[in-house]
Amino acid sequence: MQSRTEKRPSIAVVDNDPYTLEMLSTVIRERFSAFDLAWTTTRGSTAVSRCLDKDSRPSLLLVDMSLGDRSGVQVCHDIRKSAAQPALLAITSFTLERYAAEAAKAGAQGIVHKESISDLATSIAGILHDNVMTLSLHNGTVVVFETAPKAHVRLRSEKSNKPKLTAVETEVIKRCMKGESYIEIGRTMHVTPSTVRSYIHRLNKKLGARTLSQAIAIWIRQQEDFIGIFD
Repeated sequence: MQSRTEKRPSIAVVDNDPYTLEMLSTVIRERFSAFDLAWTTTRGSTAVSRCLDKDSRPSLLLVDMSLGDRSGVQVCHDIRKSAAQPALLAITSFTLERYAAEAAKAGAQGIVHKESISDLATSIAGILHDNVMTLSLHNGTVVVFETAPKAHVRLRSEKSNKPKLTAVETEVIKRCMKGESYIEIGRTMHVTPSTVRSYIHRLNKKLGARTLSQAIAIWIRQQEDFIGIFD
């Protein structure tokens, strides 16, 4: 018997199509009554933040590979690099060849077509019992998925290739995001506006941006957790 304080295993879904979310929710409720439907979302960023919060983390996350705010591959990578839980099952309406290898590399435990309810249910059951997939694709490629803990160890040990801004450059870009002018930034940092301009030129080059606006967008995407940027 399950204790009152013991948390029931749960499944969550991230998909940019509300109709697909409803369909998947129905499948989960009807075929996996022993599991709670933890939550659904259309946003990859929301899925990442909820999966990294132990209070909202599900046992299994179904991840659509074609999201709006970021790719499903990136969602899998961001979650798995930070944590060995939850298990991740990639879902797609495209051919499995399109995303299978990338999903495996990003730390998912398998991938399945959305349209096949029976395959989806079988895959969910397998992943929930700590199984991982080995797929032989039509193009002859064999894709072997790892367990969540093994994938987490691999991704955590990878060196980041993100260009790192210095503390001064980071302060400059944050102040630019707040709408401060070169004069205001220079006054606060005790440098001339031309020096501020030099900092911005340098950080643009580091980030591979042509404009300050582009640099800001790139820098924000690189942050694993940008809550508090404006503090």
